[in-house]
Amino acid sequence: MSISKAIRTKVFPLFLAVLLVVSQFAGAVAFPAAVSAQEQTQAVTVVEWDFDNNEASATGGVENNLEREITIHGAAQSNRFPFVQGYPNTGRAINSDNWHTDSESYWMIEFSTLEHFDLTLSSKQFGSNTGPRDFAVEYSIDGFTWSEVPNSAIEVANGWENAGMLNEIALPEILNDQELVYLRWIKTTDVRVDGNTNLSITSGGTNRIDDIVINGLTVAIEDGVPAGDEEQADLTIKDARSMMGQEVTVEGIANIDQGSMHARNFSLFIQDEEAGIQLFSFNPSQFPAVKKGDLVRATGVVGQHSGVTQLEVSEVEVLETNQEVPVRNVNLSTYMNASLADELEGQLVRFEGFIRNINNYFNGGVSIGIINDDFDAVDIRVWESTGIDLDELSPYTWYEITAVSSRFNANYQVLPRSNADFRVLAEQKRNLQHLIVNSKWKSVE
Repeated sequence: MSISKAIRTKVFPLFLAVLLVVSQFAGAVAFPAAVSAQEQTQAVTVVEWDFDNNEASATGGVENNLEREITIHGAAQSNRFPFVQGYPNTGRAINSDNWHTDSESYWMIEFSTLEHFDLTLSSKQFGSNTGPRDFAVEYSIDGFTWSEVPNSAIEVANGWENAGMLNEIALPEILNDQELVYLRWIKTTDVRVDGNTNLSITSGGTNRIDDIVINGLTVAIEDGVPAGDEEQADLTIKDARSMMGQEVTVEGIANIDQGSMHARNFSLFIQDEEAGIQLFSFNPSQFPAVKKGDLVRATGVVGQHSGVTQLEVSEVEVLETNQEVPVRNVNLSTYMNASLADELEGQLVRFEGFIRNINNYFNGGVSIGIINDDFDAVDIRVWESTGIDLDELSPYTWYEITAVSSRFNANYQVLPRSNADFRVLAEQKRNLQHLIVNSKWKSVE
């Protein structure tokens, strides 16, 4: 099947806006006969942290912000539990304690906003009963002079409650288009989360922060685009994957049912003849229930989460149903070569391998090791929400696996959709169990 794609951008002819204003004045003004460039705005995630990789570095955003790290001052990142359960009781969050001192205590991030404007901030905080309750967000453009962000007062609860959340609050215009800006979540009182004013914040009182997201708009000028023409050149999923921070529209066939891997979110993969991509949103109720085999048109902003390229969707439409999903037959050696493995991301693959261990579900998922005769390996990541019954699987057995190729940061993994994706080979190859203990797994090149 040939599947066409298109990029959509909102076109705002700046010249016409100026023309409307100036034309109200009397007349000795000459105007050019044509405009060769159009101003376009695109929604962008400037930088974000979700901490799901148990690191302080950013997990998404524009390229020059991907190495940014969150820091803590006055208080300290917890030595015992530096990363803990995140929002909404899934994923991870960065954790801290020692908020009891008299010094200024705050979380801080710094990042670039060059060529970005109309910035917004979202974040989530959680505290133990003996930790600090009251915070506010402050901003700076030099790291020394600080001012409070309007509407940023935060009252933390002992749980992921709305009281501890900021949801796309507007950041001051002075932060637009800056080489470097600073934000900090500063403790504003010594009141504890439990509200007990007779007791002080303790050294062990904790505060965790999660899902920090800075969104904004960016401007691009393109020559020769007719005013009002929102349809650009055809775009494949392969092309779209490289367009970080830009809004695109693509078409592809769903290779998994929506929600089977992330029940609380809108999450699935679609693919065309060349590539695949994840569709994602935190608001599943806004979109149709997409099933495996549905031909889908999706519009959203291209980003990255834990190494996976995804489309943060704003529009999803099911065009056809019951389409055949292409499957790529591969060898496990493919996952030893980063460039080859990257090309498979988001696509349905099939390969043979020897399952070497099967653990129990933990925190909603489990990783199963699989290798081949040459000890090439990849992780099979099974989500409990798929309904896969682990008791029906056998360790130390050769299988044919069908799954969606994906990754978690630097580690490649495949995502089976049901027990039917595990097929025991009728002719078992040599048993590798006795070789596993003393073997070293290959690393990805």
